[in-house]
This record gives sequence, C-alpha cells and structure tokens, in this order.
Amino acid sequence: MAVKIRLLVAECTMVSRYFGKVTIEDFWQAYSEAYKSIMHWPELVEIADLASISDLGITPRDLRDIARDSAEWLGAHRLSARKVLIAPDDLSFGMARVYCAQASFSACETVNVVRSRAEAANWLQMDVTRLEDWLDCT
Repeated sequence: MAVKIRLLVAECTMVSRYFGKVTIEDFWQAYSEAYKSIMHWPELVEIADLASISDLGITPRDLRDIARDSAEWLGAHRLSARKVLIAPDDLSFGMARVYCAQASFSACETVNVVRSRAEAANWLQMDVTRLEDWLDCT
C-alpha cells in the first residue's frame, strides 16, 4: 500500500507515511477509512511523512480538491486540525506547499510544511524521539 495510516487515539493523532508511487486513488482509499474512525475526536493532529515518495500521481487540482473536501469534512464534524507535512525533497515539498496554500482558506485546519522530522517535532512542540517512534512504527 502506498499510504499507511496509524491512529493514536489517546493522543488524537493520525500518523501517515507515503511510499513509492502515490496516486489519488491510494490517498482516498487510506484516508476515507481513517476519517471514519476519527469523526468523534475532539481535535486532530496529523503528521504526514512524505520522505519515501518516489513518484507522485497527484495533481495540483487533486490537492485543491483534497483541501476543499478536508475543510468541509472537518467543518461538518466540528473538528479542528493541525497538520504537519514532512517533505524533504523538492517535489514533495512543492506539492505539499500547494496543499498548504489551498488549506489556508479553511478556518478548521492549520497546515505547515517542513523538511525534517526535527522541524515537525518543533512545530508540534513535542519530543523528536517520540515523533520518530510514531513514524517508524507506521
């Protein structure tokens, strides 16, 4: 599977890792299942590691649609989200910034794009070892 998601219920955190070629179908399959499980959480923190992507079959238009659908879903469930996307290479960083720009129109979510796990941990104000443990177990 190109997208793996782990839900940390006690922490209200969703950890996702992307591998190889990721398509829009891979994304929707993984996230539609995960979103069913988190709809009653009081808040959402998402940590997405894009470091292992080799090819991205997701277009800027897809990212616009993802951001719109995410905002609508979060709003409908009265859920706020903080999302950090870890994108060390230029392709994934650029695409993540496109998503971030689209998501900036939503009052329900705050998104940041960083190059490293350490930056992600700093932004989330958490220990980097804990973040790495969560990601490496996903």
